[in-house]
Amino acid sequence: MMLSFKLATTEEDLNLISKFKMELMQYHVEFAIAEGINDEELFNYSREKSLSTVPQRESYLLFRNDCPVGMAQVEEQISSVDHEPILFVHGIYIQSSARNGSIGGSFLRYLCKKYKKRIECECWYDIPAAKLYERAGFRPLVTRYMLPLTSRFYGSDQN
Repeated sequence: MMLSFKLATTEEDLNLISKFKMELMQYHVEFAIAEGINDEELFNYSREKSLSTVPQRESYLLFRNDCPVGMAQVEEQISSVDHEPILFVHGIYIQSSARNGSIGGSFLRYLCKKYKKRIECECWYDIPAAKLYERAGFRPLVTRYMLPLTSRFYGSDQN
């Protein structure tokens, strides 16, 4: 299996980026709904929105055997945690048929070699990508917890 990564530069590339970002947002919707979250941004996501971040970020297409199977967007930033230079991964999306094929891990290694900066990202709604990040050695910087309304605590009279 041959893996490759390409910076999106052409109109055709951007169309693929948009298509994959729309799929990524739909994927997130499934997990948001499962958590009982009404994420308006996800529900109202559009092609225009998917392309609105292209000028600020580097957009990559991910290929397996010369076939596009996903996308990623990254941006060099200053960390909001400790004000150090970082590479922020805004999203990695791999089509379901290509998942669990080491594409995500290979892409993270590619980013490490290319940018030589600490990498930060966010992972919402307990999506399976969290496992990829954990296996790669990512550690949490900030954890935001939610107590769903279905919790047993809401029906308890104990303090």
